[in-house]
Amino acid sequence: MVKVLVSPKFNAFSIPGGRVYLTVGLLKRLASEDELAAVLAHEIAHTTAHDWAKLRTQLLLLRARQRTAGRGIPSRGFAGFGRARAYANVLAAWRRRAEENADARGLDYLYRAGYDPSALVSILKKVSTIEEQNPLWSQVNAQNYRETAIRLAALENRVSSLPARKRRRKKHGKDFVRMERRLGVVMKR
Repeated sequence: MVKVLVSPKFNAFSIPGGRVYLTVGLLKRLASEDELAAVLAHEIAHTTAHDWAKLRTQLLLLRARQRTAGRGIPSRGFAGFGRARAYANVLAAWRRRAEENADARGLDYLYRAGYDPSALVSILKKVSTIEEQNPLWSQVNAQNYRETAIRLAALENRVSSLPARKRRRKKHGKDFVRMERRLGVVMKR
C-alpha cells in the first residue's frame, strides 16, 4: 500500500506491514516514471529485509546492554554522554548498512522489472543536492552528505556493471501522467 503525505519535503519511507509513504515534495521532483519506480524499489527493499524489525531488535539489545553495563556508572555527566554517543554510533552504522543494502536490492528489483537502473542514481543525486542546499549543512548534514556520496559511488559502480540492455525510451504511463496533473507538475521532456 502506497500513501502520499502532503509535505513539501523530499522524502519516502516504509513502515512495518508493507506500507510505503511518499511526500508530495518528492513526487513533484520526479523526472520520470523510472525515478518513481526507483523510490518504490528502494522502500520495498527495506520492507522485504524487515529493516524495522531489525532496528527494533538493535534498540532492545542496546537498552539491555545499557542496563547491565551501566550499573554503578552514573547516567549523567560525561559517562552518560559517552555511553549515549556510543549507542548512537552503533545505530548510525546499522542505518548506513540498511540503506546500502536497500540500494543494492532496490537496484536489482528495478533492473529486473525493466526500469532504467540509473534512475536510482538520479534520485540519490537529488538527495545529495538537497543536503548541500540545507543552510545548516555544515553542522547537521556533513556526515549524511559523506554517506550519500559513498552510496552514490557504490550505486554508480553497480549500474555500470549491469549487463547492457537496449535502452528504449518509454512513454510515461497514463497513471504517471495523471499523477503529474493532479500535483500540478509541468515536466520538461
